[in-house]
Amino acid sequence: MTNAQLFIEEFNKLEAYFRKRENADNWVGFAELLARQSKSSAVVNNYKKELRDLGDLRNAIVHQSRNYDDPIAEPHSETITHLQEIYTHITKPQTARDIASTAVYTATANDDLGDVLKKMGQEGFTQTPILNEGGTVESVLSEHALLVCMAHVYDKGDFILEAAKVGDIARYLDAPTGQDTNTIYLFISSNRPALEVKDLYSKSMDGDKRLMCVFVTKNGKVTEKLEGMITPWDLSRITS
Repeated sequence: MTNAQLFIEEFNKLEAYFRKRENADNWVGFAELLARQSKSSAVVNNYKKELRDLGDLRNAIVHQSRNYDDPIAEPHSETITHLQEIYTHITKPQTARDIASTAVYTATANDDLGDVLKKMGQEGFTQTPILNEGGTVESVLSEHALLVCMAHVYDKGDFILEAAKVGDIARYLDAPTGQDTNTIYLFISSNRPALEVKDLYSKSMDGDKRLMCVFVTKNGKVTEKLEGMITPWDLSRITS
């Protein structure tokens, strides 16, 4: 096979995948398929410009060449390899499970608050999920929550912080559903594309509320057991 033939073969695989995903008729062109998929897939949108250029190359080979033995353009082997990599990234994208930290430090209402705060300070944790007996997240001990709590203790002095249990400061902890004034916590499914998580963080930068972290569960429900947590530091694991 010539490089032109190999390129067209790989390109047709990708186009067929888009067509199947969109349940589109054969008359729908690649440019339209790409536009539709870019709106629904962060992974495709990430490669939108490159795929548009590759689409132009495909059109030149197919429509402007006399035949594949004498193509108007002969793709480099590196171009074919890159197209294959794009196809793999699109059809088998990295997921939230792939980039999440799974060894998450958690606490319960019965844990000594002092021990939890000491651990957070030693490890540099900015938030700790507080789990109930079922293993689901019922609240979050964050720097913001701790600051509010300390201000109350300083003002009221109705309990000794060092002798408290985590449950003693429950009313100050962040709600896991992101209902607090300036914070957002999101729950996503473990198989959600990793690039979509990156988009969630990017979009939160433009809003009034700050995305503190993303909790990963099987189906993205707050009522499910915690499988992992994604912070901005974990985004560096994204490779596509």
